[in-house]
Amino acid sequence: GAYQVKKNGKLITILDTPGHEAFSEMRARGANVTDIIVLVVAADDGVKPQTLEVINRAKLTNIPLIVAINKIDKEGANIMRVKQELAEHGVLTEDWGGKTISVPISAKSGQGIDELLEMILLTAEVENFHANPDGQTLGTVIESHLSQGQGPVATVIIQNGTLKVGDIVTAGGVFGKIRALENEAGKKLKEAGPSTPVQISGISDVPLVGDILTTRESQEQARQIAYQIQRKERVRRISNNKITGDTESKTLNLVIKTDVHGSLEAIKQSLNKLKNDEVKLNIVSEGVGEVNENDIALAAASKATIIAFNTKTNTKAVNLAKQQGVTIDTYDIIYELIEDVTNAVIKMLSPELIKTSFGKAKILKIFMTEKGQMIIGGRVEEGELRKSGEIMVLRNSEELGRGEILELQQSKTAAKTISKGDEFGMKIKTHVKIQEGDVLESFEEKLKAKELVNSH
Repeated sequence: GAYQVKKNGKLITILDTPGHEAFSEMRARGANVTDIIVLVVAADDGVKPQTLEVINRAKLTNIPLIVAINKIDKEGANIMRVKQELAEHGVLTEDWGGKTISVPISAKSGQGIDELLEMILLTAEVENFHANPDGQTLGTVIESHLSQGQGPVATVIIQNGTLKVGDIVTAGGVFGKIRALENEAGKKLKEAGPSTPVQISGISDVPLVGDILTTRESQEQARQIAYQIQRKERVRRISNNKITGDTESKTLNLVIKTDVHGSLEAIKQSLNKLKNDEVKLNIVSEGVGEVNENDIALAAASKATIIAFNTKTNTKAVNLAKQQGVTIDTYDIIYELIEDVTNAVIKMLSPELIKTSFGKAKILKIFMTEKGQMIIGGRVEEGELRKSGEIMVLRNSEELGRGEILELQQSKTAAKTISKGDEFGMKIKTHVKIQEGDVLESFEEKLKAKELVNSH
């Protein structure tokens, strides 16, 4: 969870992510919204696979790292061994000639906690972290769920601006008017400024963790923006493939290990031909020799697939890959390797959305409106109206949103289609407040896969 502590009159927001190996994705999300990473290493346990994962994420994101060596009062604690293991993985503490701050602590007794908080404030001062409380409100969703009493709720870290009760917001494909703000203790707030973790309610649905919350000018604008985001999400239907990439950022991350440098250069030369304007092919790491634990940790932190060409994976790395959910693809024929990567890139290309319009109808009468549903009457002006198709609501030729036909009748009889010139009654599910004179377009959309076109 997220909570705040006070030190020297300043508030520090702490986003606590579990250390267990199964929570890799949660740690990744946490790193994306933090200014400083505090890496907690047990003095009696030393560096673990998940420790390496956090180290590599800090390196990839250039986020300042502070090491907190915990359990120093426990039997078997060995601070020097921890620093030695950290050094072996490229993290040199200040007393070992490096730049990384390390603080020995005991979470049990509280020893060293004050010093750790002071080091966090010092790092923030040196890095000159700042946000504008008067700027546009931006935040990131870190948790979300459906509450029995409040409906959809989300915990958001505010990163810029100030969020207030009554603000109209979007978060991914979700929109709404902020009904209530609560801090981590459940206390009601009127507003929340930068670095504040706050639970919000009043939104239309449960947003995804990682969605960006932004304030909007009006409910109608928020609805349309959320709707457009939902539409883009529908397009991102990517099927499973042997090698997969990050479809969100359109980046295919690879860690490549080969038997000899000649193989590595040949593979890189072939992969270079796959570069295109839409999907970025990113070689996170490359090297000669067997796949080891460092490769696994780096792949986990960067969501990369490991490609092993004519080389093996050591036993510890195999076990770690299973724990971290890292894919290792082994090849001995370059052609097969390139073919799989090519297919992965093709799967990440945005499919084209092909729209087929069936017809248009004019709304003549609004009979009843209830939450999310309306009963309306109209006449088909062009083509035909299909109950099975999607419905788009148009006003002055501009799209307001979409809907689903729940019931369709002609002369009080259920119908599947309504022809040009005929009148109808309809029960429609939509967020749009339909008005007399609006136009409904009956249509369907299908996805068509793109082909890979090189930018060279």
